[in-house]
Amino acid sequence: MSVPAPVVAYEVSRLVDGIVDKLLFAVRSWFFDSAYVPVTTDAFNDVLERWRRNILPRLRYRYEIFDCDDFARYFASWAGLKTGTNAFGIAIGIVETPSGSYGHAWNVVLVGSSGGQILVTMVEPQLGAVIPVATKVLDVREPIVVRRRRSIGNATVRYRLKAVVW
Repeated sequence: MSVPAPVVAYEVSRLVDGIVDKLLFAVRSWFFDSAYVPVTTDAFNDVLERWRRNILPRLRYRYEIFDCDDFARYFASWAGLKTGTNAFGIAIGIVETPSGSYGHAWNVVLVGSSGGQILVTMVEPQLGAVIPVATKVLDVREPIVVRRRRSIGNATVRYRLKAVVW
């Protein structure tokens, strides 16, 4: 089962707060494919676990060389290859932390449920953690690094989606 790009764009835009930001989301985002194949729940859980266990421990954050956007691109490409789907996109937006707001990149994933629904899921690739879509808030216990070498750990981080590249 594939999902047409306009449907994916609409479903993902539901994660964006405010009408102006939704309009800007439509202008800023880029969808390379005309249709998208969701990953199954089991395959998503498996690939996320393998990312956490086998890939993530070998990756090191390097300021401006291998930072948040590189983690997001690597995860999207690697997971797509492992699952044989194009369900993994790159999210671009802002994270709000107790010490300020910063530009950041993470992932969005189309996950097909057993009932035939398509769930838009967000992933923080530096942690291999699912960001709860209902709240868009993640309690960070292990450090993630955002712009200008700012490390966030033991804090609550709010993700504000601004655009996707898929």
